[in-house]
Amino acid sequence: MWELNPVAKDSGGTSFISGSHKTAFKSPPSIHERDCELWDKYECPAGSVLFFTEAITHTGERWTDEKFDRVAVFNCYNTLGSKWHKWQPPEGYVESLPPKRQTLFRGVYCQDNQIEPPSSG
Repeated sequence: MWELNPVAKDSGGTSFISGSHKTAFKSPPSIHERDCELWDKYECPAGSVLFFTEAITHTGERWTDEKFDRVAVFNCYNTLGSKWHKWQPPEGYVESLPPKRQTLFRGVYCQDNQIEPPSSG
C-alpha cells in the first residue's frame, strides 16, 4: 500500500494485527470491535509504502483526517497467494484457458484464518 498523503495515528485508514500472517487459528470475537487491543495503527509521512505480508489480518476504518484526504494505492501482485475467498470462475472457463493461465486458479485452501484441505471431486 502506497500512502500518497501523510497518515496520522488514529486518523483512520488501515489497521493490522501484527504477527497474524503466520496464524492458523480462529480470530477471537473481540476482533470485530474497533477498540480491540489486537489492532495496530500506524502513522507515516506522504510517500510511505507498507507491505502486506502473506495473510496479515487487516481492516479499513473510516478516514477522519480533515486536513488530508486519504490517497493510497493498493496493488496485489501475487494472484497465487492472495485468494481469500471461495469464489470460482464459471464452470468450464478455466479449462478453456492455456495450461499456464490455468495455474492461476489452483486452490490455496485458506479462508478465515483456517487452512482447508482440497475438496475431492
